[in-house]
Amino acid sequence: MGKSIHRRTLFKVSSQEKVEKLLEAYKTLDKNQSLHGKPYILGIKARELLDDPRSQGYTVVAQMKFRDWKDLRYFDTKCPAHAELRETAMKLVTERPLVIGWTGSDVPKNLPMEKAE
Repeated sequence: MGKSIHRRTLFKVSSQEKVEKLLEAYKTLDKNQSLHGKPYILGIKARELLDDPRSQGYTVVAQMKFRDWKDLRYFDTKCPAHAELRETAMKLVTERPLVIGWTGSDVPKNLPMEKAE
């Protein structure tokens, strides 16, 4: 088995009502996602971001973990639950989401970490 794939998607949503609808859509995705009749996404989390100027207007973050590239490609191109999420999300966001990803551990190795004082 190859390295797991992690993806974060950042959304800009204009109202608290829309934030809640997007978070609910991720719960629905988690319940409905399947490949060959079994769940295939290893982890799904979606949270509202802190109201902080450094968030640059992003209000929701979703993190997902996939077993491999094959599962991620299925998610992006064929998963009906993802198609439903995407349709819902595009009605709620003010601009296209920012999508980032990496392989391996939960935190990229080259990400600088501040030491606690």
